[in-house]
Amino acid sequence: MRKLTQDQKDQAVENKRILGERQGGKCYYCDIHFERDNVIPHAAHIIIDSVVNIRKYGYEILDNIKNFKITCPNCNPKAIITNPESQTGIDHIEAIRKEIEL
Repeated sequence: MRKLTQDQKDQAVENKRILGERQGGKCYYCDIHFERDNVIPHAAHIIIDSVVNIRKYGYEILDNIKNFKITCPNCNPKAIITNPESQTGIDHIEAIRKEIEL
């Protein structure tokens, strides 16, 4: 597991805040309200940061804000594209690459 710099930690917190605001403070999938229902929000990777995916796509893709959804703990697994080489995964990665111009 990598050790994040303070800048990376700050960016992760900011991304989580931005996504939480965009989603109205609710889980992307079940609409549970985090604050009202006293649930801790999770920043769920869409393409997970596994060793294989880190080597193949790099942190620039995996840490991008578009690679996350804010979920409740129960819905966290729903965010994951289990096969990044599926058409859904390819489209997702290409959209991020296009945005960051890789």
